[in-house]
Amino acid sequence: MNDIIRFIPGFRSNTKWKKIIAIIYYAIFVLMMFSEFFSALAGIALPFLVFGFLDLIRHKKKAIPLKNAIIYFTLALLVFSFSINIAGLESENGDSPTDSRIVSQEDDKNGNENYGQPTTDPQDKVSDNKNSNKTDDHSDSNNDANNEEKNDETDAENNENEVEGIQSSNVSGKIVVHFIDVGQGDSILIQAPSFNMLIDGGNKDNTAVNYIKNHGVSKLDLVIGTHPHADHIGGLVNVLQEIKVKEVIDPAVVHTTKTFEDYLTLIDEKNIKFTEAKPGMKKDLGNGTSLEILGPVSASDSNLNNVSVVARLSFGNVSFLFTGDAETSVLSQLAKKDIKSDVLKAAHHGSHNGISQEFIKTVSPKAAVISAGKDNSYGHPHDEALDILSANGVDIYRTDLHGTIVMESDGQVIDVNVKQPYQHNPPKVPGPTIKPANQPKDKSEPTTAPTIKPEPTEKPASASTPQPTVKPAESQEKGKYVGSTESDKYHLPSCRYAKKILSDNEIWFDAVDEAQSAGYAACGVCNPK
Repeated sequence: MNDIIRFIPGFRSNTKWKKIIAIIYYAIFVLMMFSEFFSALAGIALPFLVFGFLDLIRHKKKAIPLKNAIIYFTLALLVFSFSINIAGLESENGDSPTDSRIVSQEDDKNGNENYGQPTTDPQDKVSDNKNSNKTDDHSDSNNDANNEEKNDETDAENNENEVEGIQSSNVSGKIVVHFIDVGQGDSILIQAPSFNMLIDGGNKDNTAVNYIKNHGVSKLDLVIGTHPHADHIGGLVNVLQEIKVKEVIDPAVVHTTKTFEDYLTLIDEKNIKFTEAKPGMKKDLGNGTSLEILGPVSASDSNLNNVSVVARLSFGNVSFLFTGDAETSVLSQLAKKDIKSDVLKAAHHGSHNGISQEFIKTVSPKAAVISAGKDNSYGHPHDEALDILSANGVDIYRTDLHGTIVMESDGQVIDVNVKQPYQHNPPKVPGPTIKPANQPKDKSEPTTAPTIKPEPTEKPASASTPQPTVKPAESQEKGKYVGSTESDKYHLPSCRYAKKILSDNEIWFDAVDEAQSAGYAACGVCNPK
């Protein structure tokens, strides 16, 4: 044993202090073994190099043959140099840390050839039972798309948040966008040729997750939680529990409800990649599909609606704009950008504070989808929003009237599963730009489908039905308990705190269990039971 030890640097002289230093030294380099291989090898070679150098200098005093000292030092030097060089090369060629960009990966395109494929035959969707409507793009859409492609290519090298523009010649397959009827909430499933994505999940129930499963989707490549309100991320809790999710994007703001805490816990427990949404991010989804993040404009806004993730999806020459619950103060800033889109998901369920004339003029949509609950207590969609959309000739589709709205596109034409858009005080202008497939496209007179009955809000109030007589019945239908989208407590309607809740922020429940399942806790003042 002693014969072996005497060849180990630090132990050869049998000096106590040298042994102590050697033990400490070797302990440090044992820990380095858990790092990169060649880095650890360099660390191990270092003490041999040091002691070899000392032997080379003091070989006469220590009676060590010069030849042996040179060989010993040279071998240690070669091993150390080789290890350092290889470790340096690995560091330069290795994966760089993930930056704030959202960039596509090749395995996203080729990992599963069935991702994003419609589960029903497109021909059946159009001709058998959908009575699909078709949208012809604006005459200048091709020029706009080409200009965007050129601008993307020019700016890609200068903007660290951008990727190369999508060429329309690369478009293949079809994209299907499902505006799922989740009641008073948002949930949008997007099936691209090689990519599945979900924007929001509605309230905390199984509506969204069951719909996704029923359409053959077992994995979501991307989930976007626009903001922390329960009517948007509540259903994402169920989705994250039951469906494999690769990546989650949200505005990275803090909220205190149990629903939001459950959502964050699942992301952590399932080791799902998380990305903070930042304006300017782009993702190439393959097959001519791209996603651009436009908002939140400011993540520090105290109004959670205004930190909503705003995203624009492009496929060939068609585009969709998703706005979450962003309000007019944010939309006015977005209106300064080039956000022209064929389909607009109207912000905040068609609320008056989720739309403006300026914004609609900038987006110039052919169609708008409003996701709202039937007979909801907020009165969504508001007449002010419907007036603006109608006055600008925008086709209106509503989940509270039409149910789930499915739009399918080949990159040129958009097919809709709704026979006739909602008619809100039809203007005396040419008819809808999205027309049923079995009707001529040049029909100029406004059409009103007899099967769609006008909403009560469309009828002028008569003297025999004064407005005050309607309000009591409306309040009775709201529910037994009330909460706020800005807090995690539910109250009796008579509670002093309930009376402070803004009407736009109210959320009503018929039972205690319903409130608690949505992540709300009982108020300690009124003690609702």
